[in-house]
Amino acid sequence: MNMQTTEEIEVFDDIPFVLDFDEFVSEIRADAYPELADEVNRYVNRAAAVARPRALLRVAYVGDRDGDAVEFGGQRFCSSVLAENLADIHRVFAYTASCGPEVYSLDISDLDPFASFWHDTFKIAVLQAATNYLKQEVTATYGISRFSNMNPGSGNVDVWPISQQRELFTVLGDTDGLIGVRLTDSFLMVPDKSVSGIFFPSERDYNNCQTCSRKICPNRSAPYRPG
Repeated sequence: MNMQTTEEIEVFDDIPFVLDFDEFVSEIRADAYPELADEVNRYVNRAAAVARPRALLRVAYVGDRDGDAVEFGGQRFCSSVLAENLADIHRVFAYTASCGPEVYSLDISDLDPFASFWHDTFKIAVLQAATNYLKQEVTATYGISRFSNMNPGSGNVDVWPISQQRELFTVLGDTDGLIGVRLTDSFLMVPDKSVSGIFFPSERDYNNCQTCSRKICPNRSAPYRPG
C-alpha cells in the first residue's frame, strides 16, 4: 500500500482490489446468458488490469458552531442535521474515494452493448473497495471503531445541500492532482463512481437513508425517519 501524507492529508493510491468474479457475474446476471461468457471474461480481464481504487482522507477539527451551521477545516457548512450530529464532536475525517481515473476512462466500445452495464457494476465494486479501505484505516490509525458517515447531497435536498460539495472539496485540497477526482460546476464528481463526505465518531448509528423520503429506492439501507 502506498500512502502519502501532506500535513493532515493522507493519500491512498495503491489500495488492494480483487474482484469476486462469481458475485460479479451474479450481479450483472450474466449467468443467465452463457453465450456471453467469453465476452464477460474479456471485459473483466481488461478492467481488472487497470483497476486502481483511490482515496484521500483529511483530519479536520470542528470550530465555530452557530445554530444550524458548523465549521470544520476552515469552511462553514449549513445543515441542521450535520450540526446536530457534530454537536459534541471535535474532530471529523473528511474524505473522497473513487474507482479511479484509469478504469473510469477504460475504452469498452468494441465490446458487447451490455458491457456498459457491466462496467458500471465493476466501477461500483472498485469504489466499494476504496471506501472499505478508508474505514479500516480510520479504525486502525485513530482507534475509532464506531463512527457514522454523512455525504453532501444524500438524504432529502435540505439535509446537507449538494452545493456544499464546494466547501468540502476546499477542505480536501487538490483532489484532482492527488487522486484524480474533480468536482464539476454542478457539484458532481468525476470519475462518476466517486463519493465524498465525512466520517465522525458516533455512539448512535446515523445513516443517510434515515433522512431520505424517496419511497422507491433500490439502495435503501435504513428506513426513513421523518422529523
